[in-house]
Amino acid sequence: TTALTVNRLCGSGFESVVQAAKDMQLGESHVALVGGAESMSQCPLVSYGQHSRFGVKLGGGLNLVDTLWAALTDNHTKLPMGITAENLARKYNMTREEVDEFAARSQAMWAAAHEAGKFAAEITPIEIKTRKGTTVVDTDEHPRPGTTAEQLAKLPTVF
Repeated sequence: TTALTVNRLCGSGFESVVQAAKDMQLGESHVALVGGAESMSQCPLVSYGQHSRFGVKLGGGLNLVDTLWAALTDNHTKLPMGITAENLARKYNMTREEVDEFAARSQAMWAAAHEAGKFAAEITPIEIKTRKGTTVVDTDEHPRPGTTAEQLAKLPTVF
C-alpha cells in the first residue's frame, strides 16, 4: 500500500482520481481509495533553502513566501490566475453582467440537482460533535443556491 499527498489546489481531489486510474491501467493496483480536501487558508508561509539554509544576517529577516499566492501565479507568464481570467474575459468579450448571470445560473442548477438528490452518493454524512451538540455534515457548504445576478453585481471585483 502506498500513500500520496498532492497539492493541486482546487484540483487535488480530481488529481487523486487520475492517479488511481493510472495505477489501475498500469496494473499497479486493483483497488484504490482516493479523496481530496483543501484548506487554502491554511497554506503556509515558507522560507526557501537558498535564502535561509545557511542563516541570515542579523536583522535581515527570513524573506517568507506566501505559498498560496505562489501556487496561484503562473511561473511562465508571472501572472496570477485571476489576471489570466480577466484577460480571457476581455479576449472573448465576456461582460461582468454575463459572468454574473452564468454564476447565478450555476448556483440555481446546483440547487435543483441537490433537491433531486443528484449529489447524495457523493458525500458520506459524518457527525461532528461540538460544544453546542452534534451536527451532521452531509452537504457541500460552498454553494449559495439563492444567489442572484443582482447580488453578484454588488460585489467588488478582486482583480
